[in-house]
Amino acid sequence: MTTYRMPARGRPCSSARCLGLLFVLFAAAAPASAEGPGALPAGAVELGIAGGYSVSFFDHQRGLDTVYGTNGLLRLGWLMTDEHGSNAFRGNLELVLEPTYIHLDSQPSGDVFGAAFLPRWLLVGNDTIRPYVQAGGGILGGRVGPRTGDCDLNFLLEGGLGIALFVSTHAAIDIGYRYQHISNGRLCSPNYGVNSNMGVVGFSYFFH
Repeated sequence: MTTYRMPARGRPCSSARCLGLLFVLFAAAAPASAEGPGALPAGAVELGIAGGYSVSFFDHQRGLDTVYGTNGLLRLGWLMTDEHGSNAFRGNLELVLEPTYIHLDSQPSGDVFGAAFLPRWLLVGNDTIRPYVQAGGGILGGRVGPRTGDCDLNFLLEGGLGIALFVSTHAAIDIGYRYQHISNGRLCSPNYGVNSNMGVVGFSYFFH
């Protein structure tokens, strides 16, 4: 059976360590007097840009090595509701559209473009720091690599959590983690898929 191997390369840190370090740096740099947005109303719009780095799980059974992904994301969010819920779970339902570019470093490497739709629950938190959870999916055009055969159409599923760290009443730094799955949905063979841990850092502006 043919296997695909990548040359061994040093990585400065794991996704979890990089994400933790970025969180500490951004939290330390945030102004101590930063004021949050207050109550975000239904109809508020979020525009943002983000970058992500993903590391796939090694497939021991099939001999497929780790795939590294560089992700570029645009974000268009729309708050569907006013704040709802009680105590720690109080927040807004937000619908997010993310045009997406991903470069996958594998054998061979690939570039894919598409968009994902991600419903998000944005918690009130302490106003300045607002945690969120999100999950959704989308479509990608372009060949991923040996894990998804020769398909030019692939599907993206992802979900995770993070925080929006407001540095003013409108601007926020976004730091998050996602579990990301890319596969061809059995449109062609093989369909091993790429399952990855992904760290995301971005910047958003809320119009409200």
